[in-house]
Order: sequence, then C-alpha cells, then structure tokens
Amino acid sequence: MTSTPVDPAITLLNQKQLAAALGVPATYVSAMKFSGFPMPGGRATVQEALEWRKANPNFTASSARKAKATFSSQ
Repeated sequence: MTSTPVDPAITLLNQKQLAAALGVPATYVSAMKFSGFPMPGGRATVQEALEWRKANPNFTASSARKAKATFSSQ
C-alpha cells in the first residue's frame, strides 16, 4: 500500500488523519476542536494545527476535557 504525500500547508485532513500526522491521539484533536480549533467541514491542515497550538501554548487536552465535562453537566 502506498501513502499519498502530505503537504502540511495545503492537504486537508480529517480528525483521525490529522492526529496521526501530529503524532497524537484523535481525542487530542477533539479536545483542540472543543477549545476553539476550527475544522470547517471536519478538515484542517497540519500547518493550521501547528499554528493553532503555537497561538494557544497553555492548551492541554486534559484541561479541555475537564472544561467539556463541566460544560456538559450544566
């Protein structure tokens, strides 16, 4: 099976593909989305994700999950 090359600036990836490209679990990308990372149409580029993480240096997936749990229980 051959892999299609990924251009980090233009290749749109879904949540699972983006997680694999970043080397993180899909739940991490889900936490990013909950914390404001835009994925219109459920797609984003690696570059967009890296720029978002740079702009949000205090982001942690665990804090996002805690916030989501608090939000869901209200």
